[in-house]
Amino acid sequence: MKHLLLTTIAVTSLLATTTFADPIHDAARKGDIEAVEERLNFLITLFLVIAEKYSYFYPHDGFVVRAKGRGEQINRTWMHTFPIFKKRLVRPTGSAIKNGYVYSREFKHCSVCLDIENEKGELTWH
Repeated sequence: MKHLLLTTIAVTSLLATTTFADPIHDAARKGDIEAVEERLNFLITLFLVIAEKYSYFYPHDGFVVRAKGRGEQINRTWMHTFPIFKKRLVRPTGSAIKNGYVYSREFKHCSVCLDIENEKGELTWH
C-alpha cells in the first residue's frame, strides 16, 4: 500500500508548549513562506523520527486558538494541504539513529535529519 502523509488524518501532537505559541500560523499571517516551510519541516522530521505503523501526523504547533471578535477561528493551519504532504514516503528502512541531539532516519523515498537542539529538520527526497 502506498503511504502519504495527509493533513486530514489527525492526531499526534508533537511539540505543543506555550513557548511556541503558533509559529506556523504567525509566519503564514506575515506572508513568510520560508519560515512556514522551515517550521513545518522541523515538525515533520520530529514526527518521522519516532513514527511507527499506524502513526498519524497533524501539523500542530501549540494549543493557542485565536479568534476574531465574533469567535471565528483564525489559526487554520489544519485546513491546508501543504505540497510536502503530496510526496511519497513509504515505510522506513530502519530505526532512527541518534548522534547527540541529532537524529536521522531513512525511508524509501526520503532521508530525514532532525536537530533537536537547534530545532531544525531536513528532508531530502530521492
